[in-house]
Amino acid sequence: MRRTHTDRTLITIAIVGALLAGSPARAAAQQAKPDSQTSADISREIRDALRTAGRDVGEAIREVSRELSREFGHGGEQNDRNWNGRAEDRQTHALAIGLNGSIELRNLSGDVTVTAGNGRDASIEVIRRSRGRTDADARLGLERVKVDQQVAGTRAAIKTDYANDRQSAYNVSVEMIVTAPVGTRVLINSVSANVKVTGIHGELAVKTISGDVTLANVGVVTDAKTASGNVTITGAAGDGTLEVEAISGDLTLKQVKARSIKANTVSGNISASDITCETATFNALSGDASFAGDVAKNGRYEITSHSGDVHFTPTGPAGYSLSASSFGGDIHPPAGFQPDATGSKRRRTVSGKVGDGSAVVNLQTFSGDVTVGPRK
Repeated sequence: MRRTHTDRTLITIAIVGALLAGSPARAAAQQAKPDSQTSADISREIRDALRTAGRDVGEAIREVSRELSREFGHGGEQNDRNWNGRAEDRQTHALAIGLNGSIELRNLSGDVTVTAGNGRDASIEVIRRSRGRTDADARLGLERVKVDQQVAGTRAAIKTDYANDRQSAYNVSVEMIVTAPVGTRVLINSVSANVKVTGIHGELAVKTISGDVTLANVGVVTDAKTASGNVTITGAAGDGTLEVEAISGDLTLKQVKARSIKANTVSGNISASDITCETATFNALSGDASFAGDVAKNGRYEITSHSGDVHFTPTGPAGYSLSASSFGGDIHPPAGFQPDATGSKRRRTVSGKVGDGSAVVNLQTFSGDVTVGPRK
């Protein structure tokens, strides 16, 4: 049975998840023996393990990309560099979905841009660019690679259909540029694409394997995920759970409101500022992790890094209980901190509370520093 590129996307995510679940970095962290190893030794082991994990994940993604190229009849990067044939087609279509409709975009290769417009309905510009050994081969690519458009009531589905030519002499990318009403619900799935969404306040979910995800002035975001690339969210407001993930890339969140935020990156930093949420779970395997924002009464905030610094800057009147630990770094508690315990020689741990201690804050790193409060 032929698999679609979305199936391949899910397979890739499963591969990455399996690799991370049993990653050598996690094993090194769990098996570290403070009695026989210095913090510097453990830090080196963790960094080496992270590099190995990164290579494993990168190879898994590359293998899926190679299989996609074979399955969908692309000539491949090596041949593509020597191809001189060119062909291009641009078409614009109206999507009569109303002010609060939904759009689903599925693509294999090509950037996706969605911008809020003032009209009642949406429109999409589809740009197909083909390269081939000759101009005739490139034109054949445009004939074989189509964009399927289906509109039913307030729902539109746009999907790129690649012909299954095993030995094709063309390579086609499809760029999608969408203008939609502010309240549109948008779902985007792609393999190789930079995705940018601006001004959409309907529910939004974005997943890509290779490329950056950039969201600005949006509403409810449920997913913003990439395997290889950065995720940047500037201005988002929702009352549900926001999941932000990258395998190799930085996660940057500014002026984001959600009930719960989950952010995970393997090789990159997590930077979150002007955040409002009841719960936050950040995990940067190889990089720094920082949170700055309001602490909710009875909220819970867990920020973890294996080989980077952790920085927590709480705002608002709510108090919190604090547990902070670092094997090889320093811990800098905030002003007004009331300690109730100290760590052992094996591992530096500080615990106590600020104010009424109603919220729970757990901060952990192996080889970095933990800082609570404004940066000095």
